[in-house]
Amino acid sequence: MVLRAETNPKAAEWLSTSIEPHWGRSHDANYVAAVVPRGFEAYARVLHPAFDAVEQRPATWAEVADYFGATPHAQMQWDAIHREPKGRRYGKPFGVANGELSSSTQRAFIEPAVGILPEAQFRALCEILARFTTAPDDCVFAVWDGWGVPGLESRWQGASRLQLSDRTYYLLRGPIEAAACLSTSNGCIGASLWWPVDRAWCVSTEIDLMSTYIGGSAACVSTLLSDNRIEAYPTALDHRVDRSGDTVNTASRYPDR
Repeated sequence: MVLRAETNPKAAEWLSTSIEPHWGRSHDANYVAAVVPRGFEAYARVLHPAFDAVEQRPATWAEVADYFGATPHAQMQWDAIHREPKGRRYGKPFGVANGELSSSTQRAFIEPAVGILPEAQFRALCEILARFTTAPDDCVFAVWDGWGVPGLESRWQGASRLQLSDRTYYLLRGPIEAAACLSTSNGCIGASLWWPVDRAWCVSTEIDLMSTYIGGSAACVSTLLSDNRIEAYPTALDHRVDRSGDTVNTASRYPDR
């Protein structure tokens, strides 16, 4: 399925007045309202899965939190539920050295994808969200222009741009499932924001976060929360999204932070 350039900038104008600037309320706290547009009846937070390097399978945040004695909740942050031991290299799972697991390893978790919703969760979302719009075959996708992939501008020549805070996005258009993987010569990139033309819902995968946020009807969000293919929690515009936003686990487990 081919995505085409969206040449009408008005397709995304509504976002400029419905999403708060990043860090707009405070220099040390960021909120859901700066990630996904206001105006929806309900909101959900979908957590990108971690990876269990021992059992070789995806792992939920709830599993990771339980293993490290943390509390799963709607505003939990990865750094608060999965504490790195001193001397651990960033980006390497617990118990992994030179690409191999040590014999003493019990569990080893690789952190979730940042800025990209994994394909399995993307497809699950598409299947659910298609039921809650009159336009599943006509969606708009906003793709960040900072992925560092050569040739994006020429590939989507004529695409309008969307400016939000300090980020610029190409606007593309196509059916709901078209952007499960935006293929490039360097791999895959993701749509940061996408919505149907009837604006029944909006999905946002902020490039610096390990979560995807969805605004929609109460029925839509309820369906997302009850689907076992994704790990999701109800959220609200005033919930924190920054690394220090998990006051439950940060305060109880790491009082020195």
